[in-house]
Amino acid sequence: MSATNSKLKIAVFACQRSGLIAVRELEGNGLPADVHAMLVEVPCGGTIDEPMVLKALEQGADGVLALVCYERSCQSLEGNSRVPARLANVRRVLAEIGLSHRPVECREVSAASAVRCGQALEEIAAVVRGGKQSEQQP
Repeated sequence: MSATNSKLKIAVFACQRSGLIAVRELEGNGLPADVHAMLVEVPCGGTIDEPMVLKALEQGADGVLALVCYERSCQSLEGNSRVPARLANVRRVLAEIGLSHRPVECREVSAASAVRCGQALEEIAAVVRGGKQSEQQP
């Protein structure tokens, strides 16, 4: 198994005006050791929708993190406000098919939020680690 294959795969949907900048800084300073961030640049958090998130999970992501602008800071006015409801829909679908252990989360960030992004990735990785451990137990 390669080093990338042994790492947790977290799909990170990042607004190019906020989250993407923060994640790029975080990559330069180091991601959590056992996390491979599958970075998906989006022009606005409001473009993140259910099919995109489900596709990332289908392609092997262990969890999903959407990084959107803070409320009232979205340059697209209110694109970021649509994401929580869309992710709630994804969580409902995952629960219906028995994959509710897969974390699907949203965090508001600014371009200067590399530390916050790292914390969010670590939180999601902890949930995935916990789920993987419980799956392996009899």
